[in-house]
Amino acid sequence: MKTYIQKLFSLVVKLNSRAYKNLTNLSFHRFTLLAFPIALFFSGIFKDPIFALLIGAIYIVGFLGLVTLYESRKKETTMLKYCYLILGWLVVVISYIWLEIICVVVH
Repeated sequence: MKTYIQKLFSLVVKLNSRAYKNLTNLSFHRFTLLAFPIALFFSGIFKDPIFALLIGAIYIVGFLGLVTLYESRKKETTMLKYCYLILGWLVVVISYIWLEIICVVVH
């Protein structure tokens, strides 16, 4: 007989595997459209909507940098792989710096 915690963990594992299958089949544009409301939610859309749009947009830029890093391994030539890798890394670093600047200015 399973305990409540074991049932809960098995449910979490099932939901995670189902979400992984469904999210990996999304195209790049649909994945970013899904990520934007999530980024807005976590950046405080209810507190200050304009500021949340700015923060959400910076999060999306960082997310696109991570996706570029991930997609770099699928490119045809070695030079193209490294170009995408460096571009993704730069986008992530720049978005991180902008988030830090905004946090310092606001607080």
